[in-house]
Amino acid sequence: MPEALSRNAARVLLLDQHDRVLLIQGSDPAAPELGSWWITPGGDLEPDETPEVAAVREVWEETGLELHGVTGPLWERTSTFPFDGVVVTQHEQYFTVRVPHFEPAGAALTDLEQRATIAMRWWTADEVRGTAERVYPENLPELLTDASARV
Repeated sequence: MPEALSRNAARVLLLDQHDRVLLIQGSDPAAPELGSWWITPGGDLEPDETPEVAAVREVWEETGLELHGVTGPLWERTSTFPFDGVVVTQHEQYFTVRVPHFEPAGAALTDLEQRATIAMRWWTADEVRGTAERVYPENLPELLTDASARV
């Protein structure tokens, strides 16, 4: 039976001036047969770190973009999934911020993140809604509508 891990995470909907959201395509290096999926930037909180601070840090680490703050949390969810040989139960808080369009590049990815990250790209809500690819959270198009109205 795989090890179990419980963690808190901050995730960010980065919206550009055209209401496109930046998503990261990832896969599980320990189980490539599971295919890939698209997620928002974000990750687990470090000890004594607030979700807002974690959101800003994670965006910089994963995309190279320096933020001065985020709006939210807009929404929360708890998800359980296998990753890298561990079953993770993750409580996520979602934040948003409007940013100028930029080309993302990982600034401080861990070895695991480097192995798990395939690509990054900007998506419209219609593209997210119409894709056959897996996108998490599953209700991201609705979350994008709410996030766009708040920033």
